[in-house]
Amino acid sequence: MVQLLMLNSFFAGSRSVASSSSKCFAPLHTSASVRAAQPLTIKARRDIRAERARKAIENRPHHVLGIRSGDEAKWLNCDLAKILVKEEDLTTNAEPQPLTLSSGVLWMPRLLNYGVGPTEKELLFEHLPPLTTEMGFVDKPLSWTLTQHEEAEKVELMKANMLARVIDLRNANAGGIAYENRRRIIAVFSEPGKPGDTGRAEVQGM
Repeated sequence: MVQLLMLNSFFAGSRSVASSSSKCFAPLHTSASVRAAQPLTIKARRDIRAERARKAIENRPHHVLGIRSGDEAKWLNCDLAKILVKEEDLTTNAEPQPLTLSSGVLWMPRLLNYGVGPTEKELLFEHLPPLTTEMGFVDKPLSWTLTQHEEAEKVELMKANMLARVIDLRNANAGGIAYENRRRIIAVFSEPGKPGDTGRAEVQGM
């Protein structure tokens, strides 16, 4: 009988200890789970979205060049970047250079538009003005003096300077600069021995 009472008191004490310990530790577990389950505030969600968008923009490749921030050297060292018209080409040291002719000084642009190359440049500005002047005197009487000839040369020089300003690449619009860039790409990346080969993959890719 005594042993039975002792066992009952032992089990009662164990239940009280277990219940008290569960009461002590239950709030800890419950509060942790409650804190973990709390939803983010609207401001916190907005901040997270803004940070994700900022990182996406920073890591986004250039929409034309395809390079990421920090990889600019890859573009600057490639063949394409070396031949395209740059902004500094049209602003820094882009003033026309003087070309001395028999009739005076012709201010020749450093970069020409409309595909005018060295051959066309020589024809238009070195040969055409004096030939036009001479052709104007073919049907003129011999009474025309040297002074009148000099005046005709000055007129042709003025026309040449006007033409030079028209074909100056600095005065071109976006379409003119794009045309010049395409012309350079075709000239550089065409098949060797086939100038103007627009069907080559390298040209098409540019």
